[in-house]
Amino acid sequence: MKKLSNYLFCLLLSFPLIGQIPDLQVQDANGDFFNLPDLMEDDRNYGLIFWSAQDVPSVEALKDYHNYYSDWANDFNIEFLIIHIDPGVSQPDVVDFANQEGWGYTLLFASPADVYIALGVNQIPYIYLANQQQDIVFELAGWMQGFLFEDELAQLFPVGINEQSALKNIGVFSSGNNILVDTETVWPLLTVSTCSVDGKLLFQKTYKNQPINGMQINAAPLPTGTIVFVKIENEEGEFVTKKVIVK
Repeated sequence: MKKLSNYLFCLLLSFPLIGQIPDLQVQDANGDFFNLPDLMEDDRNYGLIFWSAQDVPSVEALKDYHNYYSDWANDFNIEFLIIHIDPGVSQPDVVDFANQEGWGYTLLFASPADVYIALGVNQIPYIYLANQQQDIVFELAGWMQGFLFEDELAQLFPVGINEQSALKNIGVFSSGNNILVDTETVWPLLTVSTCSVDGKLLFQKTYKNQPINGMQINAAPLPTGTIVFVKIENEEGEFVTKKVIVK
């Protein structure tokens, strides 16, 4: 199973309507078999996470998301199905491990060969997000830290904080190795932060009683094509996070 640990950390492959959830035989914690699409109700969104209990990044991702999961379930009407694809760990051991962690996810099992045939997945962790029509709307090889992943959920399933935030119309884009933030509104307090996909803070500054229209953040140390997240938060705790690709 070590081959599955050859993951690309947080390589984003995000596209609209990649396809639909394919047929895939899965087994639940009681040993019953199902076709994956048959488990997915038509009134909610789903996150599918392929993982292994002996893969550190997989476990770290699920531990991280556990801190947010109850809020995400309510805010974004989403259920996570965590699909264990490592035959090197017995199913009872995986069930015990998940129970010890106190995770509220739906635990399933699948053959790595079947998963590869159905979805082409040959590395873990691997995440798909699907809407209520079972359309795959997001694909992620590796994992994204929870506070960043939350914004992806908000943008894909617009019942969350992004749609409610007064900051949602702020523009962020990249030009000439600079990241530009545009808002003509004068905010009493506005904090702008940038970080890498794995959550490393790259820049942070708080602005008081001044517009930041055309503010430039120097992204020159980052290679062209690097994905950066820009988080903008006001004094009331509302925030919006924009994904930018350095040009």
